[in-house]
Amino acid sequence: MEFFLTFIPTDIYKEIDVVRGKLEEAFAAKRFEDVSKLYTEDCRFMPPGQPLISGREGVCAAATQMWTGGIRTIKLEMEEAVGLGGDWAYSRGFVTFLLEDGSVAMPGKYFALWKRVDGQLQLFTDIFNRIK
Repeated sequence: MEFFLTFIPTDIYKEIDVVRGKLEEAFAAKRFEDVSKLYTEDCRFMPPGQPLISGREGVCAAATQMWTGGIRTIKLEMEEAVGLGGDWAYSRGFVTFLLEDGSVAMPGKYFALWKRVDGQLQLFTDIFNRIK
């Protein structure tokens, strides 16, 4: 007897996946302010080896710094998205930062806490680490 597990995306998964696509697209187009608008105004951005970054202005500056450092593409592969009740959800998965030539600058994993603001899920806390 064979068993097959089928992944059925939840509404939360689908909603977060739309935002994921917007983030990837906005970063690739150098629209860093649009990237920051996917985060709550009081967000926390926690890149590896750096101090805590707070607020949309900080996210915009961090995205600009990544671009200046040679990153051209962010690829997010979501493994899980779970609604926590009320206005909260989390997602986790893998992130890959690519250079202009398509080579991998940094493979990583991420955890994100989402908050619903004015009916839309936005990133409240974004943490990612390098996979060595």
